[in-house]
Amino acid sequence: MSKKAVKNEYIILGALIAALLLYLVFKGTDKVHYRLPELKPIDVDALTGIEIAKPGQTIKLIKKDGLWWIDPLGYPVESSVITDITNNIKDLVLTDLASSSKNYTQYDLGKDKAIHVKAYRNEEVVRDFELGKAASTYNHAFVKIKDDDRVYYGAQVFRVNFDKPLKEFRAKDVLKLDKNEISEIAVDMIKDGKKFLFTKTAKPAAANASPVPPAQATEGEVAWTMPDGKEGNTATLDAVLAQLAALRCYDFIEGKKKEDFNAPIYTVRLKGKKDYVLSIYEKPGGEQKGAAGESDMYPAVSSESPYPFLLNSYSVDMLMKKPEDLLKK
Repeated sequence: MSKKAVKNEYIILGALIAALLLYLVFKGTDKVHYRLPELKPIDVDALTGIEIAKPGQTIKLIKKDGLWWIDPLGYPVESSVITDITNNIKDLVLTDLASSSKNYTQYDLGKDKAIHVKAYRNEEVVRDFELGKAASTYNHAFVKIKDDDRVYYGAQVFRVNFDKPLKEFRAKDVLKLDKNEISEIAVDMIKDGKKFLFTKTAKPAAANASPVPPAQATEGEVAWTMPDGKEGNTATLDAVLAQLAALRCYDFIEGKKKEDFNAPIYTVRLKGKKDYVLSIYEKPGGEQKGAAGESDMYPAVSSESPYPFLLNSYSVDMLMKKPEDLLKK
């Protein structure tokens, strides 16, 4: 090989090395240019308000006395819903740049689809971002943050937790009690013309054993008795109490007040540290249907809820027992 050819090869090799160095330099500069924003940590317990705005709907949640409420309606927020939302706000991390083109439509971040989330600590906005659709990567969604027109991959944030109709933010608890404190169960089967009154008593103690007061009796030592001495079916009555201890409705009845319902078909009254009442009403014509496979609904009111609500047939069947099922066989 001639000296000239060798010299040309060195020139070409030098040019390639220079090009590679330039590429690495500019690539490093590009990385600095696209350095990901770091979001400040948030103390969830210090949050006092959350605003979730999307086209046609803005939902405001406020925290009072340690509880979350829908403002200005005054409805309590479902505990699992607020937990998911606050955890998403707290745990949001930007993991990569998705786009700097300002073309937001393909990410559902345009004005017609973006969900704008603001979290407050008193008057201070401590988190402000727009949420788009879910990304194809695991546990990510497309996100824009305040004062930044780029789109990022946001980890640990899920659109489904924010993109709900108002009624799905609302707590569905309509009756809560400690079943062990209940000393009396009154059942009024208006439709069947039957009434029952059961009082909690302790079962007779074994020979040479000290008697157990009803209030201190364990579940296996308890009997439910009628004024005439008839004994109730303990298993059935305990099942009714268990259902009432944490009763949740299917939905609330909009545009109606409790006073609009005055002819129940079945009423249960419980006596404990205070009195509890649940009344169930006849299904109206053209009754509301639930999701696929869901049975039709019964209107009901409770002493523990200021609003009338709907119970599905499964819940009602667990509560509305036949007369013969309430008495010990």
